[in-house]
Amino acid sequence: MRRFSDDADFLTVYIKEAHADDGAWANLPTERFHVKNHKSLEDRNEAAKLLTDILPCPIYIDALDDEAARVYKAFPDKMIIIFGDQIKYTSSQIGPSGFDVDEMATCLEKILKS
Repeated sequence: MRRFSDDADFLTVYIKEAHADDGAWANLPTERFHVKNHKSLEDRNEAAKLLTDILPCPIYIDALDDEAARVYKAFPDKMIIIFGDQIKYTSSQIGPSGFDVDEMATCLEKILKS
């Protein structure tokens, strides 16, 4: 983000919680945030607020019907470059462990040069 901040806008869309305490991860010991499945937009908004100290970009929340996650096939998470009204890049693996930041940077460099 620091490298491209003069030329691109970055944002996070917080979608359905992948590791909800009252879901499949309920009985696993963890030091992560404790978030329950969202039953309202207020729940989702409160959960997204937990990320504001970690992510240095604006955070938006997906609708409760998970429209953005569905449209972009983003569950549990994806990196996407949208240029104009076209998707120019979608991470091939789910993240965060599957993300290839260098691949995404290369794609963004090509877009910015064109």
